Amino acid sequence: GGGGGGGGGSPLNAMSGSSPSAFERKMTSNKTARQQQQQQQRAVPMMQGRLTGGRCFQARLLFRQTQSICEDTIFKLVNQKIQLLMALALDVDWAPSTPPISEPHDYVTDVITYLTTTFISLQKLPSSIRENVPVAGFTLITEYYMEIFSGISGSGSSSSGSGGSSGSRRACRFNMYGICNLSCDLKALEHFAKAQAVPNLHNAFRNIRQIVDMLLTGKILDLSSQIKLEMRTNFKNTEESDKIASIGEMKRLVMILGNYKTLKRKEANILPIEVRNLSSRDVSNAMKRLKAKIRAMEKRGAS
Repeated sequence: GGGGGGGGGSPLNAMSGSSPSAFERKMTSNKTARQQQQQQQRAVPMMQGRLTGGRCFQARLLFRQTQSICEDTIFKLVNQKIQLLMALALDVDWAPSTPPISEPHDYVTDVITYLTTTFISLQKLPSSIRENVPVAGFTLITEYYMEIFSGISGSGSSSSGSGGSSGSRRACRFNMYGICNLSCDLKALEHFAKAQAVPNLHNAFRNIRQIVDMLLTGKILDLSSQIKLEMRTNFKNTEESDKIASIGEMKRLVMILGNYKTLKRKEANILPIEVRNLSSRDVSNAMKRLKAKIRAMEKRGAS
């Protein structure tokens, strides 16, 4: 037969050449893939066995600890910023000689602007953060107002004393012009709270709002009667911690009333018709009644 010239060699001759053919490469690739698959199948049970043991528990625990630290940091940073902005309320003249304002103070606008941006940034976080951060922030604002006008912190310590939790704060003197201005500030905060996704968020301002409305309408006697009724019906069955809290809030109310300054008759004529300029005698009598109820509650609590 003739010589094997040209390119018409048989597949067998091609397979016997020195370089691997496409068929050989395919066979080798399939074998390697099967080996890798088998190794992975053997590794999965081993990995599962390791993760379902102590390592998996430790990983979950570490994740939860990290999550808790991050959440606490969010609360801390937001509260610190709120305190920084609310500190500007100390620079407000709450016993002004000028008529009440129609727009909130600048510090309130700054607080709302900051919280608007903050709440938007929390939208992708868990619901517990989205709901609890606004509640904690607004509760802090209420507490700040209470301390500003009473000089007593939530723990019952005077803010001017060395044992107070907020030693830099001082009790502010105020008149009915200032209470009208505070009501204007609260309306802006309450309106902002109602626009949030958290239900009844505006109720975080309930304590300070009740005091403001009581002063604006002059219903100090009604408040005293309400406290007297609640003391008779509920105090005996109240938990000890709640008794302490209620007495503490009444003491703060007495301190707030002690910082009230009556407007002169000419200044009072500018007040809205529904606002009453409380006399010094009215406030003094209300403070006496409240102090008497506090003593009765403390005596009843000690017995």
